[in-house]
Amino acid sequence: MPEARRLYEQISQKLAKAIADGKYEIGQRLPSERELAQTFGVSRPTVREAIIALELDGLVEVRLGSGVYVTNRHPPSGAEGAKDIGPFELIDAEHSQDSAEKAVDATFKNIEKALQGGDTVRIVGFGNFQVAQRKASTGRNPRTGAEVKIPASRVPKFRAGKALKEACNS
Repeated sequence: MPEARRLYEQISQKLAKAIADGKYEIGQRLPSERELAQTFGVSRPTVREAIIALELDGLVEVRLGSGVYVTNRHPPSGAEGAKDIGPFELIDAEHSQDSAEKAVDATFKNIEKALQGGDTVRIVGFGNFQVAQRKASTGRNPRTGAEVKIPASRVPKFRAGKALKEACNS
C-alpha cells in the first residue's frame, strides 16, 4: 500500500486496515464521525471524506440517520480504488450514484406507466415488457380442497432479448 498523500487517504487506509484486521465486524456500525475525528485527531470533514473513500471501495455502507456499517473486510473488486482524486471528486461520485439510482427508478416508473396503458416496452438487446390477459379460472384451496374462483387479470410478462440470453449462456 503506497504512502497516502492526503490526510483523508491516511485515515481511510487506517480504517480499512482496522476492518481487515477484524476490529470492526461485518454488519457492525463504525463509531460516529465525532468519535473517529477525536481518535485520529482530525476534523469531521476529513473523516467524512475517508468514509466516502471506504464506501467507494465497497468496505462500508452509509445508512442515513443510522450510521456507517461495515459490509466487507476487503474491497469486493480485490483492490483498493484509486485515491489520486480529491474530496470533491469523491463527493461527485456519490452524487453520480444517486443520479444513477434516480434514473433507474424513473425508468421503472415509466415502464409501469406504459404497461398500465397496455403498451409494450422494448429495450433493444435486453428484452420486452408487455401485459398479458389471464383468463378467469377455478382453483383449489390447498388447505381445505374447496374450489376457489380466480378472476381474470392483467399480468406483466417479460421476454428476454437475444443479447441478454447470449450473455446468460456465455
